[in-house]
Amino acid sequence: MDASIESLLSADQRAVFDAVDAACRVTGAEVYLVGGAIRDWLLNASVGDLDFTVVGDAIVFARALQQEHGGAL
Repeated sequence: MDASIESLLSADQRAVFDAVDAACRVTGAEVYLVGGAIRDWLLNASVGDLDFTVVGDAIVFARALQQEHGGAL
């Protein structure tokens, strides 16, 4: 793997990735990128979509994202 996952993300995907990272810092949650994005990274291909899994209280994590970025929960 020559490329970091971040280098394979579009600008919009990077914004989501950064928002998730910030919410992790606020809530202390462990969040992992999973699924097709990992496959794409291993293949050094552009990432199609982002799937995350949350270890811990996913609702607290989602509320932190909602407070910062809006949306419905």
